[in-house]
Amino acid sequence: MKLSVSINFFNGEECLYGCVKCMRGLAEHISIIYQEHSNHNNRITNKALDILNKIREENLADDIILYKPDFSISPQENEHNKRKEGMSIAIKNKATHFLLCDADEFYQPNEFLYAKQYIKDHEISFSACHSYFYIHKPIYRSESFDTTNVCFICKLDENTVFEYDQYFPAENIDPTRRIINKQGNYIFFEKEIVMHHMNFVRENFDSKIQNSSSNSNKELKRFLKKVKKTLLEWEFGKPFIFPSKGIFKIIQVENQFGISAEFKKKKWYSIKTFNTR
Repeated sequence: MKLSVSINFFNGEECLYGCVKCMRGLAEHISIIYQEHSNHNNRITNKALDILNKIREENLADDIILYKPDFSISPQENEHNKRKEGMSIAIKNKATHFLLCDADEFYQPNEFLYAKQYIKDHEISFSACHSYFYIHKPIYRSESFDTTNVCFICKLDENTVFEYDQYFPAENIDPTRRIINKQGNYIFFEKEIVMHHMNFVRENFDSKIQNSSSNSNKELKRFLKKVKKTLLEWEFGKPFIFPSKGIFKIIQVENQFGISAEFKKKKWYSIKTFNTR
């Protein structure tokens, strides 16, 4: 197996370096597909560019590729095209398997290596796994799985299909990352591996909401506004009421991925100020 991991990046620079460091020992090839302007035409921060330069200098990624969004199509379509660019780079590097990843996504190395070997030994063609979400700090984690699942390793061959919002056998998978192998076999890992999602661990969470591909949809924009309000009100020791998902108990865990970022309320602004295309 030659596994290529493609990291999708525009913001979340607080987590990017740690994500790449974690993946460096788990994959044979790593690419970062980044944008200087988001799908809503907002400029990348200097801090994000500095982190990318640090990764270049330390040779932690094999390919760092600039993606230029097409503002004549939807943010979701741009997001999907950007992820497909990562798959193209994997194919050019003769990878046999592929994994999509965002900058705020982490895996326990022992779980990852076990799952990777299992996929190889049992000739699994595509897969998915559960996720935990983290809130405010990298030590506050949902006790139970998030309702959102994530695509895991997929085999790359002539039967690989990666189209926007296509069918996927697991529920609640991001429509921009549903990659399957149409002639292969599929596995959904239950407890063998879990993705650790630092989606609510940001020094500037406004940037995440402002530049989210979902921000172009009125219904999803209202959802993001509710999430923002809930995040501002939450304190450790209280349950987290996740809009449209339910009530989650938050537990304290070790900072196992060495992330220093935390949620900063003072950097929040009104969602009405957000730019659109």
